[in-house]
Amino acid sequence: MRKSKAISTIQPLPIRQLLFLGLITLLGMGGLGLVLLPYTSEITWQILFEKSSNHMYSSLAIGGGTGIGASLVSLFISRSFPTSDLERKLRQRLPLHAMSSLTIAFLSLCAGIGEELLFRGPLLFGLFEYVSLPMGILINAIFFVGLHGYLNPKQDLPWILRLWLITFSSVLGLITIRLSIVSAIVAHAIYDLVLLHAMRRDSLSA
Repeated sequence: MRKSKAISTIQPLPIRQLLFLGLITLLGMGGLGLVLLPYTSEITWQILFEKSSNHMYSSLAIGGGTGIGASLVSLFISRSFPTSDLERKLRQRLPLHAMSSLTIAFLSLCAGIGEELLFRGPLLFGLFEYVSLPMGILINAIFFVGLHGYLNPKQDLPWILRLWLITFSSVLGLITIRLSIVSAIVAHAIYDLVLLHAMRRDSLSA
């Protein structure tokens, strides 16, 4: 009773505060990624962005397909198991009823760009200075998913979802290496876009 009561007292964030957090993610994490890469790897942003421009159409297509496919898998898994405390808290923290499609698109772009510039930039390529490519991608994925709270053993998340999120994060690292970081950004942004729209739809129909 105490646990459910504590969860029910969580108040949604104001839209302005949510938009501000989106900007912090975009400018803070993205800016940190841009600054740190020269200090962690011999790879430069010029090389990464030139690679992206040379494969722009394939980056957009593969990134879009990856994001849509991954989001559908996550929706299937989350709806096949009881809702976790983490998901309930997230739904209660987000002002889903007040979030417009434009707000969702903005937040998705902020997360996709900001987080990928940091995690699939210096935090990924820096690992390759010390470990093999497959191990670096896996470590990066585990770190990324862990920071989002999905690996906390105290959370009642199904392990299949935890493993799937590590797999998806590993795919983001792989397409960054094999194709471009733009592809990872697009995949991440579309993944968030689909999930947030689904959460808002569920909230409005409840």
